[in-house]
Amino acid sequence: MFGPGDSVSVGARRWNADGSEAAAHAFARDGQLHPVAYAGTADAPRVIALGWSDLDDVPAAPSAEDRAWLVIADVDSDVATTKIAIHHEFLGENNIELSPDGDSLVTIERTEAVVRAAATGIERSRHPLGTVDGEISFPEARHVCWLDDEHVAWIGTDHGANVLRVAAVHGGIAITPLAQPVTIVACDPAGDAAAIAVGSSIAVLDLANATITSKHTIDPDRDRVIAIGARGQRLAIADAGGFALYRADGSTAFAHARPADDDENPRIPQLAFSRDGHRLAAVDGTLIVIGDTSNAAPAPVVPSFDLDLPRGFVANRPIDVAWRYAQLPVPSGAATLPSLIFQAASDETIAHVIGIAIDLADLPRVPADSATETEMKAFAKRTMQRWFEAWQFADLADSDPDADYTITVGRTNGMRWFETRELHRDGCEPFDGYTRVVIDTHLAYIVRAITVPGGKIDGWLAPFLDLPFGAHVKTARRKGPHSGPC
Repeated sequence: MFGPGDSVSVGARRWNADGSEAAAHAFARDGQLHPVAYAGTADAPRVIALGWSDLDDVPAAPSAEDRAWLVIADVDSDVATTKIAIHHEFLGENNIELSPDGDSLVTIERTEAVVRAAATGIERSRHPLGTVDGEISFPEARHVCWLDDEHVAWIGTDHGANVLRVAAVHGGIAITPLAQPVTIVACDPAGDAAAIAVGSSIAVLDLANATITSKHTIDPDRDRVIAIGARGQRLAIADAGGFALYRADGSTAFAHARPADDDENPRIPQLAFSRDGHRLAAVDGTLIVIGDTSNAAPAPVVPSFDLDLPRGFVANRPIDVAWRYAQLPVPSGAATLPSLIFQAASDETIAHVIGIAIDLADLPRVPADSATETEMKAFAKRTMQRWFEAWQFADLADSDPDADYTITVGRTNGMRWFETRELHRDGCEPFDGYTRVVIDTHLAYIVRAITVPGGKIDGWLAPFLDLPFGAHVKTARRKGPHSGPC
């Protein structure tokens, strides 16, 4: 999701428009909360989320007549400023859309489109979604879009006919018959247009005059994600094979194809346009932001490394699907993509290793060069918590060498570093994870290794972790214990 100042958010992580990472909001890290939008200003952003139960200072569950909580909070606060019970399914497919000016939001609640103030959640108006022979019917509509700051639009039925309904926030509803059945699949954050499914095509619907343009033929049997931006001038379509960005004339502006052997069960990239339509965000393990990079800082120069792979390791092997949740999320955002130093795997050792180099600016709050060991360990824990959900609950007070989480810090050849070990034993895909982060003048090197519980590490792990130094670093480390639930 894009937010104020063209920040972009993916789950619990947020990046500023320049690619630097911003602090995650507490509500985005709670499994009982589902962020749906960011509003406010660049200086005072707000998160808008749907919540269910087990929320701090929120009742255990909405009443039987309600389905979810609408939660609004300042990004820098852990306490919600607004908690309103609404008739909206917590995990439903119905959308919530911000108005182009960011001052209002529209939700689908039971059989009505409800407009609320984005700052407070206070209801501004309600509009019936459709009727059949004069009776309110359960809506087929799953998307209500903004035409402009004072009008919302959706596809409904009127006495069995497919129609475009446009409602004034403080007025009546205008109905325009449509020549063929269509379904809205995405709303333009700037208003004016919506992406629609028309038979075996994806097209653009002008919400002001109900005209359909810019059709793209699709395979109706394939799942896909759609986004629309720039008031209908840009359309993005993603499926398991990758995604493409189209101009209004139907030509392709950008295309990204997934390697054929990347994954047996590939995920479909999620897509979002910025409010001005000048930037498109796509995320599938890595966040890619396409747009104007004229103000982006030049990428730092990454030195080359000569690595003799340990016996049994093969280069450029993608990570096993079962371990993907454990692998390093590549820090990217709108910044230049990180440089891959190496990626290797071994069926003999049963291990996967990846090394990347990123701009040091992508590591927020790096301690001063004179930082103490305690300060470096605090930085290491904070960084690992940003990258890995499991580290949110890391307890480093345990001095047991077989503790679930351990951190070691040091300095070699003038470069500060920290190394961590984590023992993941939940679920039926347990692993031992080893991570070393090395802080250079303008770069940070990140090496991440995954192996089986209690997997042998002698002989193969050190060459990977020591690569940024160009020399062996004597480090006390021990493999994890042989244990696991399955």
